[in-house]
Amino acid sequence: MHELSTAKGDFRWSWSEADSDSDSGTATPKAVPGARTPEYDADVSEISYYSMTELSENDPHRRIAASEVRVQAIAIPNTVVRRWEGYPHRFNNYEEVPLANPHPLIEHPLTLSGAYLSGSPPGPARIVVNEHDRSTPETMYHDPTKPIPPRSRYHPFSKGEYRGRDSSLPTGLEEGFGKMGI
Repeated sequence: MHELSTAKGDFRWSWSEADSDSDSGTATPKAVPGARTPEYDADVSEISYYSMTELSENDPHRRIAASEVRVQAIAIPNTVVRRWEGYPHRFNNYEEVPLANPHPLIEHPLTLSGAYLSGSPPGPARIVVNEHDRSTPETMYHDPTKPIPPRSRYHPFSKGEYRGRDSSLPTGLEEGFGKMGI
């Protein structure tokens, strides 16, 4: 089960590997009895997140908390492997995704929470960082609105967009901790 907590409530959703598309690693979320599904449109202003706008509204990778992206970027293994050996591997940006980080870039699967398990389907979303500086992660995803190019099995990447938290909303953290962004 995956969870997202906000001031307006907790959201829970789950999926199993059996629900995933083995080629793309995308998963079909299943409702958890008694839990609310992510109603992000009403609540996303409460957290900073990365938006993979062309993914289905039902895809849990569509919006991922910026704090989770930062944690996963720092935790990317230091050993860069060849593309066919898995992750992390060099990202040469042949698709010309508009990224701000300078080369050399590495890409690594972006999960909803926790570390990517080597050998499991990577899903549609990726973290991209400079190989020597992981302090400014960027995101990208296999964009289902783009046609699959010849000699490829996957849709090309599009850049995930950072969406900052609406700082005018109370977070409940103002007293005692100072105003903290998520």
